[in-house]
Amino acid sequence: MTLRITLAISIAMLSGCASIPSNAPAFSLAPVAPDGYATVYFYRVGAFPTLRKPTVTIDKVEVYEPPEKAYTWVYVKAAERNFLTEWAWDTKWPPIEFKQNLVAGVSYFYKISGSFEDKGTTGYRTRTYILGSSTQRVLKDSALAELALCCRYIKASVTEIP
Repeated sequence: MTLRITLAISIAMLSGCASIPSNAPAFSLAPVAPDGYATVYFYRVGAFPTLRKPTVTIDKVEVYEPPEKAYTWVYVKAAERNFLTEWAWDTKWPPIEFKQNLVAGVSYFYKISGSFEDKGTTGYRTRTYILGSSTQRVLKDSALAELALCCRYIKASVTEIP
């Protein structure tokens, strides 16, 4: 009985943590970035584990923790920047880290997604899973089409990163 209650509470907590508020606005472009800044969009589609949220940072500044089918934007001062998408340690999902040289006045779109593959039993009582994670840059036209269909706005933790 205790196990059932603990499991039910855990599922409820995880579901609540990974959902988008019902009043979150549909996609729209961010206002024009200030001089010297780029606009960086992040959106999450098909990123396992769906009941958990990764932390997205630029130069160790937290941008947001996206639930599935959410997007945000942030202004970032033009320069070479370090991007990191990192899942909680207990998910065992791999982090994604890369550098990007941002140009002032340009909009960048990054899609967070991933994969899960069950290889089945691969040894004596051993089950093998392959976990994939990606944060990939998407061309503007493709990103705009996908964002219009999929995603709702979640305010970033910061508006700009100097």
